[in-house]
Amino acid sequence: MPLGYAPKTGDVLDYYQRDDIAMVIYRYGKDRKIKVTNEPNSLGGGGGQIAIQSPDDIANLAKKLLDGNENVVPRKYPSFHATIGVFSKGFLKQNHRGADVVIDIDVKDNFREAFKQGRKVLDFLDYYNVSYRVKFSGGSGPHIIIPYEWLPKSLQSNNFGQIHRTIFQTITSRSKASHIDGSFTAFDHYHRIPYSINENTGLISLPLHKDQYNEFTPSMAGIRNAQIDDAWFLDIDEYAKEAITEMLSGSHRKIK
Repeated sequence: MPLGYAPKTGDVLDYYQRDDIAMVIYRYGKDRKIKVTNEPNSLGGGGGQIAIQSPDDIANLAKKLLDGNENVVPRKYPSFHATIGVFSKGFLKQNHRGADVVIDIDVKDNFREAFKQGRKVLDFLDYYNVSYRVKFSGGSGPHIIIPYEWLPKSLQSNNFGQIHRTIFQTITSRSKASHIDGSFTAFDHYHRIPYSINENTGLISLPLHKDQYNEFTPSMAGIRNAQIDDAWFLDIDEYAKEAITEMLSGSHRKIK
């Protein structure tokens, strides 16, 4: 554990039973395929998906993966994962509405290097004024997210799969960041839901503001410190969305 503090089963249940935590996980995941697991290696493949019907499901699903003794530190923690793909009528309809662009900096056990590489991505996006969300994975690195709703109307078409891959590839190649997980071009790829607990560390997948990024330390992501940041989930205006079009335009301006 990176903090010298390992949440016990009772701490985890109390956390997932919080109304604000349950609601934010439910809202983020309700139109996506969801998996609840304490073994992240089980996320591959199509099985094990669930539909969360209400915020009350969150604590109940977590409890199934925990030992009954509330004073014991779990071997692994229950974590909620959602696909980057979003569906218009629930995942059983298989009707894609779009997919988030997610840049996952995958550097194991070295958050400083992971955040250093993530900084290159943020600097590239900031250069073009592209809006994004960033959060800590709960493990060691950042997740940098451009929500599907933030794509400009000019890029919306039936070929959104190709558009999504083009945006992802533009960012990964031109930002010059290393250790980017290339599997996030698949719409059925899973990422940890904001405010969910990481299976291995017991830390939360914590949303961050730009001014928190450079000063981030894992201690900020302890469950005892969790406060919902509603501003992180706000939409942006249509004018701001057009910055993605400029980024993709093949501008010859050099990134400093």
